[in-house]
Amino acid sequence: RATYIYKPPQYIHNQFWTKQDTNFGIPRASVFALYRTSHCAATASDLILARLWRSCVIDALRDNYPGFESYDASLAGLDWGLAVGTRGFTLTCAGYDQKLDLFISELTKALLHFTSDLIQNNHLDAQLLLDRAKDALGRDLARDDVAPPASRAASELALALEIPRHNVDAMRQALGEATLPRLIEWIQSVIIPALTTWPDTTFLAGNIASNPSTLVNALFDATSIKKKKF
Repeated sequence: RATYIYKPPQYIHNQFWTKQDTNFGIPRASVFALYRTSHCAATASDLILARLWRSCVIDALRDNYPGFESYDASLAGLDWGLAVGTRGFTLTCAGYDQKLDLFISELTKALLHFTSDLIQNNHLDAQLLLDRAKDALGRDLARDDVAPPASRAASELALALEIPRHNVDAMRQALGEATLPRLIEWIQSVIIPALTTWPDTTFLAGNIASNPSTLVNALFDATSIKKKKF
């Protein structure tokens, strides 16, 4: 049985934090990279467009995007995620430490190429991806209409605690006004400036068998690739 010994995260440099697992010894780690921007939820329109962008990215990259085999990576114990919120968007990578630096590099390249193709109208399925994302988000917003009172109360409480606050009607209106040109314009003005810079905060946690600098270098390399791409 493992004995838990608390050790605070260590600061490396450039807002990069690491916390070594000294208890379980499994060579797995997780990386959380926060790209800070206030425009993922500043208005109801920003929030809807941010969620649509996230859905399009996940839909495209989960389906074995060229150069990034997401399914094969999951079989090898590697996974990723993308979340949007009031502070910006967070890219998460997790898996066995031996391949994590390569996985981070390939994931960031795929995210970059997809975003580039999307804003340049080179992605043939862009409208289809957006339509699917809008349909799914619309069903999520409509769920409150048929939910039992307890669930509706929980949803309303969650909205009340959000900063800034956006009611369901405002989000429905923003969803109806969301189009592909509008999404592309929002990505160019909000996502690209954030994505082509070093993450505001990066946290690495787990049993890091190799030197954490290998993961730092993977993020630095990806950042330089992004700047060249745009």
